[in-house]
Formats: sequence, structure tokens, C-alpha cells
Amino acid sequence: MIINTGQRTDIPAFYSRWFVPDKHKLIDDFKLLSDMVGVNSVGWRYDPIFLSDRYTHEYHIKAFTQIAEALAGYTNTVVISFIDLYKKVEKNFP
Repeated sequence: MIINTGQRTDIPAFYSRWFVPDKHKLIDDFKLLSDMVGVNSVGWRYDPIFLSDRYTHEYHIKAFTQIAEALAGYTNTVVISFIDLYKKVEKNFP
């Protein structure tokens, strides 16, 4: 249980493993939820898309395709977006 006692928390800093789920379990849970509520009631997001030496066009095509194929028949909705490099984002962007 996470109790939010204010607008700031150090939980991600000390318990980052909580926020890195098993991808296979996520797919399985998504399918289970879809079976429960229907394919028109669930959707997934692929974002933010940004290009770099590590995250190339080919990387994104492969990753998106793998997820889409895994979720085929369990949803009719996907949302994609590209990163918007606003001044504040540029300042904090690696």
C-alpha cells in the first residue's frame, strides 16, 4: 500500500522495482481484463516515442509490433504519441 501524504514522495527513488513490472504479466493481465470487460473497454498506449541512437525507428517498429501482436483480439484501441521537447523537458532530458 502506498499512502500519499503530500505532493512529493521518495518511493520511486527507493523502491523503483515496484514500478518496473514484468512485461509478460502485464500482457496476461491485460488479456484477463479484456475478457472480463470486453475488447471495446480496454486500450493501450505506446508512448512517448522519441528517436535516439538506442531507440531507433527500427526499435520502435519492432517493439510496437510485438505488443500489438500480443494484444491482437483483446483490444481495438491504441494511442501513440511522440515526445514534445518543451523547454522544461529539454532541460531534464538526457
